[in-house]
Amino acid sequence: MDEHKRQEQTARTEFAELAGNLHHLCSTRAIPGVYNPPYSLVKPQAFNVDIETHLRTTFKANYEWRPPNKEKIEFFRTLSQEQ
Repeated sequence: MDEHKRQEQTARTEFAELAGNLHHLCSTRAIPGVYNPPYSLVKPQAFNVDIETHLRTTFKANYEWRPPNKEKIEFFRTLSQEQ
């Protein structure tokens, strides 16, 4: 039983890493995503959650927007002045 749990945890971890790299395949307001087909009521799932939800939550967890700090502002200011 422990081996089964370990394999499932490994699969979940690998899937989360993959989902973090595929966030660009999510649906937008205008265009349905690859894993959200408009012609089907059945959506693909992994671990009993649809793929689109995995992609969104993984992206939000890993790529939270933060305002630029003073160093970044100064860097871009000097970069634009050099050009």
